[in-house]
Amino acid sequence: MPLFGLKKIDAIDFATLVRPTSPNTFLVCPASFSLAEADQEAPIFPHSRDTLISAWVDLIRNQTRTVEIVTSGDGFQRTFVQRTRFAGFPDVITVQFIALSTETCTLAVYSRSQYGRSDFGANKKRVTAWLSDLGDLLG
Repeated sequence: MPLFGLKKIDAIDFATLVRPTSPNTFLVCPASFSLAEADQEAPIFPHSRDTLISAWVDLIRNQTRTVEIVTSGDGFQRTFVQRTRFAGFPDVITVQFIALSTETCTLAVYSRSQYGRSDFGANKKRVTAWLSDLGDLLG
């Protein structure tokens, strides 16, 4: 998938994240994980972080028009681009995998449109659907 039309994509520091005033983003994260107000609190999974990452990768493989574009050196933060169905506009999704213990983990997900002011709820729909599918994959 070509990466044309993408603005510069930097790593996300969720702790200091500042969201734009436009309503075209959606943030899921643990309470007090970010300065930015989350739209939804992240679920806690009774699995290791490695298991969560593996399930996430499996989930993304089944998403249309989606490609991974950046992985942090430790592999705990990954960024993806999913193109809109009709116009092919790029939406960027960054996920941070967070170990809470050896047997529990959570994540932070920030989905945002690269163009336009409104996304008509697309970022929220995407993230909530992916989290539901992830829960199904993990049982």
